[in-house]
Amino acid sequence: SSIDCTWQPPLSDGGTTLTGYLIQRRDITRPIWVKAGHVNGDICRFTIKDLPDEGSYLIQ
Repeated sequence: SSIDCTWQPPLSDGGTTLTGYLIQRRDITRPIWVKAGHVNGDICRFTIKDLPDEGSYLIQ
């Protein structure tokens, strides 16, 4: 299965252009975050693919 993630850009970049987002996932039964992907700073959407159906995940 897959998860479609969307978000809003920050209201302020603090004076520095945002270069990208690192997307990570974590199975709620495990303590380790795993890189799911990376997108450029002007993109606010990412699809995490190939997730096992029998799981619950945290996304950051």
